[in-house]
Amino acid sequence: LASAVDEEKLESLKQNRRVPKNASGAFIEYADWVDKVNAVSFNNPIIETKFYGLGTSLYLSSVIKLETAPWTIIVSIPEDVFLEPVVAQTQSAFLLVAIIVLVVVLIVMAATQLLLGPVRRLTQVVRNIADGDLQAKANVEADDEIGGLAGAFNDMTQSISKLVIDLEDEAGSHKLTSENLNKLSQAIEQSPVSVMITDLEGTIEYVNPQFCKITGYRLDELIGQNPRLLKSGHTPEIQFKNMWNAITAGQSWSGELYNKKKNGDLFWENVTVSPIKNKENVSTHYLAIKEDISLRKDYEERLLYQASYDKLTDLPNRTLAYDRVQQAIANAIREEKHIAILYMDFDHFKNINDTLGHEAGDEFLRYMAGRLKGCVRDFDTVARLGGDEFLIMLVDIDHGEKNNPVPFTDVVRHKTEEILQLVAKPCVIHDMEFSVTASVGIAIFPQDGDDPYMLLRNADTAMYRGKRKGRNTYEVFTPEMGDVVMKRVEIDNKLRHALENGEFYLKYQALMDADSQRIVGAEALIRWDDKELGEVSPEEFVPLAEESGLIVDIGDWVLDTALENVKKWRDSSEEKDFYVAINLSSRQFRGKDFVKNVTDCLKRHDLPGTSLELEITERLLMKDVPHVIAILNQFKEMGIRLSIDDFGTGYSSLSYLKRFPFDVLKIDKSFIDDISEDKEDAALCDAIIAMAHSLGLSVIGEGVETKEQFEFLNKRGVETIQGYFVSEPMVNDEFLKFIAIAAWTGSTI
Repeated sequence: LASAVDEEKLESLKQNRRVPKNASGAFIEYADWVDKVNAVSFNNPIIETKFYGLGTSLYLSSVIKLETAPWTIIVSIPEDVFLEPVVAQTQSAFLLVAIIVLVVVLIVMAATQLLLGPVRRLTQVVRNIADGDLQAKANVEADDEIGGLAGAFNDMTQSISKLVIDLEDEAGSHKLTSENLNKLSQAIEQSPVSVMITDLEGTIEYVNPQFCKITGYRLDELIGQNPRLLKSGHTPEIQFKNMWNAITAGQSWSGELYNKKKNGDLFWENVTVSPIKNKENVSTHYLAIKEDISLRKDYEERLLYQASYDKLTDLPNRTLAYDRVQQAIANAIREEKHIAILYMDFDHFKNINDTLGHEAGDEFLRYMAGRLKGCVRDFDTVARLGGDEFLIMLVDIDHGEKNNPVPFTDVVRHKTEEILQLVAKPCVIHDMEFSVTASVGIAIFPQDGDDPYMLLRNADTAMYRGKRKGRNTYEVFTPEMGDVVMKRVEIDNKLRHALENGEFYLKYQALMDADSQRIVGAEALIRWDDKELGEVSPEEFVPLAEESGLIVDIGDWVLDTALENVKKWRDSSEEKDFYVAINLSSRQFRGKDFVKNVTDCLKRHDLPGTSLELEITERLLMKDVPHVIAILNQFKEMGIRLSIDDFGTGYSSLSYLKRFPFDVLKIDKSFIDDISEDKEDAALCDAIIAMAHSLGLSVIGEGVETKEQFEFLNKRGVETIQGYFVSEPMVNDEFLKFIAIAAWTGSTI
């Protein structure tokens, strides 16, 4: 072994502390080291090993065996010297690594902060949401995934919030629905109307307590049953058929049913049945709401009765009469039969009311209603049309035997005669017996009209024709009578303008003193000369004027014109006591200014009250008697003569004559016509004259036409005579000539 060591270099190394201070060129042989050197071969000339040199230093050695010489070169260097650069580099590396690690740590921390901040805020938002704050939002503004996550999170939060709100609303709705269902259940249970639910077959599944209360059935008696157990048999089957057709078609049905309770009582129900449908709009059950309307139906029936029947007589009224006539017409058309309409009016019925009072008149109408009902069959109709007017409808009248038919009109005539005879029989009202007649007009369907209005109108026309012919009779309508109706309408229209057109004028019929045969006055009689109609009879236009109220103005005109002419009579004659008699209408007499009008008219013509006589009918006296007496007394004080007209045609009694301040009693023409031939009429006139004289009244015989009548009345002390025996009615100029001649001759007969 050999070692070459540069001492200077070695010393330098020592100084630089690169080698130990005690280092030397000497090597200690170590067996393991020698073994490693010997192991060097040609193929492995270089090895690396380490050994300890002097002291405790560790050396690294390289051994190279030379091929050209038997030399082995060993190069050794202390380990710390050999590794110093490595250590330095290692330290630098460690420093670099430390710096890198620090930078990485800082970067990681920054990245962590950058990443975890939004996450922490998201986490906090989650905690807030978990605590119930659904309005919390993640305030992260970034365009990266975290920002997207925050936005998505906010959207999710908003959706959750809306969902929660919807859920809360739905929960509230469910709660409200539950409460409503509870209320509804209570309402149905406590409802005042009946409620029933059935299946589609009609089997009862539910009824409320009111249903049981009304029907009288217990709940266990109804469940599982069919509603037909309530059927009374009085409801038409078509009603039930219509109901089932409606509800099986998915529609509601409403109607009235007349049902039967458990105890058998009948009652009315207003029923509404509706199908109960599921979500698929398929009917699963039927719901029936039922209201007991028995009280209402009773009330409606009473109202219908009151609206259809006359309260006084319990007969059908005009409305129901028209309806029955309409039904009868329909049946007659179908069966090709006739109908007879009898329009009846009692003669002088108003006299009953005026003399005996309205209570007696009402009692009479009730009595006659019973008579009329008793003289017709059950399927005929007797109705009160109003006042004293009645309708009798005869249907299905037998024409006689099949082989010996009787004309329909003859059958009706015969039946009408029976009715008139029955009506004319005496009756007792308020302990007073009297007889009343009637007038009847007949119209036949179909020849006299094809509707109720035309038939009744034509029957009414025929009835008035009968009254004009003398009453207590009947008339069958003819087409010519229709012309009378049209004329009546035309007269009524023209009458409204007659006064202003100056178409009225007066005629005067003389009043003669029976003993001296002097003309002492005249009765003023109104006449109407229409430009188109010609002379119109007072019997035609006076009733129309009464109905329309025109009679008041017409009466005032008559009063003024008559007094104007009386003034002329007195001025042109030596007779200064001439007076005029004027008929008063009820409307005119009851006018509030009538007394004043009479007073003013007398003053205007400078005439005393004795120049006027007012003729008053019995009918006028019967209403408001104290007021009538007061007015009559005012006229009496003025010197006006008061006469009761047509005495004996009404129901006047001695007590009435005693109560009123009359001066004159006029005997009606109907009692004078036959006094020369009829002993009863003569006896009646004797009684009337005697009664009048006993009361201090003078008597006028009205309608005297023959000498025999005049002599009869004159012998019995009748003071004044009126009629064609003395004179016919004359216009004023003619009457002036008449009284002049009478004054010159001293008599008119």
